[in-house]
This record gives sequence, C-alpha cells and structure tokens, in this order.
Amino acid sequence: VTALLAALFVQISFRPETKYKNQNLMNVLVFVWVGQNIFLVASSILRTLKYVDEYYLTYMRVASLIWIGLVAFGLLLIVIRILFNKSNLWLINSNSITLALVLIISSFVNYDRIIAWHNVKNCREITGHGIGLDAQYLVYNIGTEALPALIWYNQNLQNDYYSKPWLEKKISFLEDMLEHDLSNWHSWTYREYRTAKEVGILNQN
Repeated sequence: VTALLAALFVQISFRPETKYKNQNLMNVLVFVWVGQNIFLVASSILRTLKYVDEYYLTYMRVASLIWIGLVAFGLLLIVIRILFNKSNLWLINSNSITLALVLIISSFVNYDRIIAWHNVKNCREITGHGIGLDAQYLVYNIGTEALPALIWYNQNLQNDYYSKPWLEKKISFLEDMLEHDLSNWHSWTYREYRTAKEVGILNQN
C-alpha cells in the first residue's frame, strides 16, 4: 500500500502542468517517502529469507519474494522518473512491461523443483541442523515434481526421522501418479516427461 501511495504521490506531484511554489520541498518529501518504502521492502525481504532459513521454502514465500522484488524495482523506477524527469506514462509503461516480463519468465521456471530441492538439501536430516523435512508438503503440495528430490533424500537419509516404509510408500504413490499422468494425453506435460526420465520410470517401461 505504501509503495502504491508513493507512486500516486509522484503521479500527482510531478505532472508537467503542475507547478508548486515549494517544488524543492515537494521533491524532498517524495524522496523521503520513497526512502522509507525502500527500507520497508528491504526489511520484508530479510524477514522472508529468515523464514525460509528457519523453516522451509513454500509457494507463498516464493510468491512473496517475487512480489517484493517487483515492488523494489517499482520504487527504483519512481526514483528514475524523478531524477530524469520522465513522464507519468513512462512510469506506468515501465512497470507494466516489468510485470509482463516477470510473468513470462515465471512460466518457464520450475518452481516446484526449486522448492523441493531447496527443502531437501537444507533439512535437518541431511545437514544435521535446522528444521526437519516436511515430506508431506512435498508429496501433497508439490507432487510429482518432488520425486527426484525425495528419492535423493531417501538415499542420503542419515537418521530415520521419517519412517522408511512411509517415505518409500509415498515415493511409490508419486511414481504411480506420474505414470498415470503420462499415460493420458490430457494430463501429459513435458515437465513430467522429463521427471519420469530422470527417475527412470520411462526406462523401466
């Protein structure tokens, strides 16, 4: 909200047809407002990263980091808009293009795989410190994309925090789900095809 207010202040205060008697004071006030927004963004990023370190990576935390990054870049664009006397239309277009690029790039990023591997590689069972792996989150929220990470975790498990039979049962469950998805052209995806090749399901068939 404060970031949107900063953008609104800039839109109102720096229109070409608008001239204030104390324009310099207006500039300082807007820069102070943008500055405190930058501080808020930086603290939000730090807090989110600490949550990831202390607990684990989730869809919501990935989305939060992306959103905070967009806000940070939007604040940077506001500063550029003021310093180089760009138009309000330039500011709107720049933010719109940035948002479109993030959406396009995100469509090619396998966030499921990133979340699964991050949580597995940084869990207590592997590193000896931190929080234990929430395997149920990977099985039921991430799904088949978590298979490579879970198989690696099962092979490298140092201590039996999770029951081996339980974990192996869930891995088999995901493998069956993957085979089912690939057997039906309605549910077939290239990512699942690559996952099946990686875990050796296609080679078995």
